[in-house]
Amino acid sequence: MRGRDPRSLGSIPRMSRWHNTMRWVAATCAIGTAAACAWEDSMERSLQPYEGRSVKVLIGRIGYPDSQGAMLGKHVYVWNLQNSSSASCKITVATDASDTVRDFSFLGDRRGCGVYEDKL
Repeated sequence: MRGRDPRSLGSIPRMSRWHNTMRWVAATCAIGTAAACAWEDSMERSLQPYEGRSVKVLIGRIGYPDSQGAMLGKHVYVWNLQNSSSASCKITVATDASDTVRDFSFLGDRRGCGVYEDKL
């Protein structure tokens, strides 16, 4: 192969440095997205066993909520954790009149919500 122009070896053009970098960035983003989705599923599975149970059981595991109030006939409990400027977590739990957990949501990532997930 010595002395031949590499561009004449076939129809596959050589990738530029920019293209190689973009392939690496795309692969890294795909892996990061998959990891984030896996973590969200894990957090969801950690909270699901508390649906249909008294909110007191959840409070016993992760501590007292930072705030609570009423909304649309449900009692709403909110745990809000700010670890740093870039890591935070907010867990919202809605209960019925007998304080039975009926719904929940969370907003945050592993860095912020990991403290709660470890307790669940």
